[in-house]
Amino acid sequence: MHFKLDKSMAEIVGRIISDGNLWSKNGHYEVSIAGSRDDLDYFEQVKATLSSYGVHSRIRYRQGALRLIVRSKRFYIFLTEDLKMAAGNGKAASTKIPVELLGPTLLNHVVRGIFDGDGTIFFSKKPGVLQYPTIEITTTSRSLALQLVSLLQTMTFRVTLRSFMENRLTYKIAINGRAMVAFWFHRIGSSHPKKRNRLRAVALGSI
Repeated sequence: MHFKLDKSMAEIVGRIISDGNLWSKNGHYEVSIAGSRDDLDYFEQVKATLSSYGVHSRIRYRQGALRLIVRSKRFYIFLTEDLKMAAGNGKAASTKIPVELLGPTLLNHVVRGIFDGDGTIFFSKKPGVLQYPTIEITTTSRSLALQLVSLLQTMTFRVTLRSFMENRLTYKIAINGRAMVAFWFHRIGSSHPKKRNRLRAVALGSI
């Protein structure tokens, strides 16, 4: 194992699972994470955490989007060989949580990283409820969608799964209701400042 698998690394791997890209060509290796300008504070956290492992990264901003970029053969091999993560063009549709991260110590943290990337919390109007909260994670990987549903149900979350065509087959994993969102805040949490604040507001009843 090229890096220690601890809680912080599990969270970073979760973010790479959600919206990361891994590629190598002619002896060049790159791992990148895509985001929006709202992710800047979060990306700075990830950059600092990677630095604590001796991994240099940089953040680029272009056309309203952010990318955190790592060009490290060691880190690339850790992901693709030690953890056997998918790389290249087929990564998005085939990604899943590596078996090494499925234990009770690390699982919550990898799921948190996935949520911080491809997850959202939003509110809708229901009969008698003005702001009904929902957590939703979107992925094009059927394997990851089914894996998340199974894992979250094991944690006693009430989960729904639906699929639809949006350029390609896409899956949405949803957790509905104030009690379940509050449970997520306490059990899984979030390291993304804006998402964490929204979860906390639901858990404390201030929304």
